[in-house]
Amino acid sequence: MKINYDNFSEYILGVVEDFRKSELSLDQYCSLNAESDFAILDSCLHLSQLSSERINQIGAAKAPPSSWYIFVQVSDAGDEIFKQALDITAKYDPNTSKEPLLVKLRAILDKNVSEYPLAKDLKVAGPVGLHFSALDQKESLVFKNMAGYLSKNGHLTPKQVNWIKSLITKIKSKKISGRTIIEKEALLRLFDWAR
Repeated sequence: MKINYDNFSEYILGVVEDFRKSELSLDQYCSLNAESDFAILDSCLHLSQLSSERINQIGAAKAPPSSWYIFVQVSDAGDEIFKQALDITAKYDPNTSKEPLLVKLRAILDKNVSEYPLAKDLKVAGPVGLHFSALDQKESLVFKNMAGYLSKNGHLTPKQVNWIKSLITKIKSKKISGRTIIEKEALLRLFDWAR
């Protein structure tokens, strides 16, 4: 599915109109149209809720389809946050950025109050918990796996969040503070986040 960023509003509304005229479900439409992509079509349906002006601004920033869902939420958050999201997206380079675009957009949406811990803190906490016998080998490995998942995808599922919080609480209950400054700071941030 080739995306026309030059006339983005027309593109989005055209895709949505074509889908609506078909009177098919999303699955049926995608299975009958080889060029269609379920995730992109679903994102188009969400974006079509916005004004043509906003849709064109998102297109001008060349926002990738993976960020279209969050742009609907960002749009609801107000003009200033929407402008910040556009600036971040326009300047974003996946080859040089340490964080995925979705993480950066969620950070401004949440006004820097993150739903998720920092991946670097999770990488530190697992081995510390294992070293001080607060975690077993499997639980320690969960921290490493979740850090990788968070770095790659920019989010965790609610089940993963609850699991990580329970393991952080387990470390905290043993009154572990870490051996180095890096460990101490990482654990403090995780303890604050897990409250």
